[in-house]
Amino acid sequence: MTAVEALAWLVLAFADGPDCLIQGSFHWLPEGRVFVREDGCTIQSQQEGTQMLFWSNDKWVLVPVPNGARSLTYRWGRPVAFVNGDRVRIQTGMVVPSGQER
Repeated sequence: MTAVEALAWLVLAFADGPDCLIQGSFHWLPEGRVFVREDGCTIQSQQEGTQMLFWSNDKWVLVPVPNGARSLTYRWGRPVAFVNGDRVRIQTGMVVPSGQER
């Protein structure tokens, strides 16, 4: 394995682990506010009204996003995110596999 292959393997192995830094910016389109991701994390994301929802196979994170937000940064697994550089508390939970009760 070459050094480049080893580096690529490490990046992919930890893409949604503790070193995954989710970041992006908010843009205003005629349809409304849109969050544009600027990271390589495999974490899924979706806007839910005034919040951003991020999730992996086993965990979800909900980040409140105030009006006027321009940027969002969140390191996966941490208790806070940063919106416009300001700390915001998040909500977290576990993803329940389909077929199981909560």
